[in-house]
Amino acid sequence: MNVIKKLTGYKQSLDKPELRPKAVLLDVNGTLFPAAAAAPAFKELGLDEGLIELWFARVLRDAFAAQAAGVFRPLKEVGAYHLEVMLRAAGKEEWSRLSGVDAMSKVAAAWAAAALYPDIPDALRHLNNANIKVSVLTNGSADGIANAVLGGNKVMQLVKGPLLDISMPEAWKPFSSSYQYAVKQLGVSAERVCMVASHPWDIAGAMQVRRGRHAGSSTVDGKQVINDWSRSCSSLRPNAAQEVARQCSSSAMVQD
Repeated sequence: MNVIKKLTGYKQSLDKPELRPKAVLLDVNGTLFPAAAAAPAFKELGLDEGLIELWFARVLRDAFAAQAAGVFRPLKEVGAYHLEVMLRAAGKEEWSRLSGVDAMSKVAAAWAAAALYPDIPDALRHLNNANIKVSVLTNGSADGIANAVLGGNKVMQLVKGPLLDISMPEAWKPFSSSYQYAVKQLGVSAERVCMVASHPWDIAGAMQVRRGRHAGSSTVDGKQVINDWSRSCSSLRPNAAQEVARQCSSSAMVQD
């Protein structure tokens, strides 16, 4: 699958060393691998894999709503609820004794075994060669899914920063406190961190945290479209400050 990356930035960063990135934060689900990697689990559960997108959208909707009301609900909890709803709606009597938690475990296992998008490994190598620390910030599980998928695809050694997830600050992305927590763990100012994600709302949330930057909607303007992230990162040689700034000077959006 050809992955289209959209990098956002502003030209002033080319001439301002203080804006050149020191770290990259990667989203996981939908960014490193497609959410559709849950297909084997849905098939085992007797659910049409075409329901994955709808299920995930419902999970995000309810999790965001709970967070807005001041209540944190982890992915495994909200995901389990909506899987149970779908199983009941589909009349899957053979799964009548299966809890949503058990169903969610199957989905998490499928994601953990997912193959990365083909351009991800080379992109990570280029970032490492450019001395840019790579970390993870996921709405899922850092110790579970993120750790397993990076290790299983043999790229864990390229992710030298911490593996972070929303259970640590108890705040979903795109809420600001999630990104603020990540920036604090990295020990780098927000202006020196590049966020890479497949979701426009994730990028909008990250841009809220950057000093003097405000996103009024989930639409990100000023995008540069790049067909292959590994190719775009291949120019990031050590100390190539202007090239680094051009690729990652601010938040980045990745779409499949």
